[in-house]
Amino acid sequence: MSEGFLILSRRPQEGVTITVPASETETVVSVSSLGVQGCQVKLGFKASSDVTVLRDELIKHNTAEKTEGAA
Repeated sequence: MSEGFLILSRRPQEGVTITVPASETETVVSVSSLGVQGCQVKLGFKASSDVTVLRDELIKHNTAEKTEGAA
């Protein structure tokens, strides 16, 4: 599988969710702090392409859309 690198900036109270699919082999996700500027940290994520890294606000947004669509 191919590997990718993602850079995200996060502020206090902002999160990231990492989803690793079930597998019989070990899956490694590396997270590095690339820098801090004021109250913002820049994070680097290195993982195989089947790993999903999402900002938490995207998960909340998608959940809200699904709830509205079901009503």
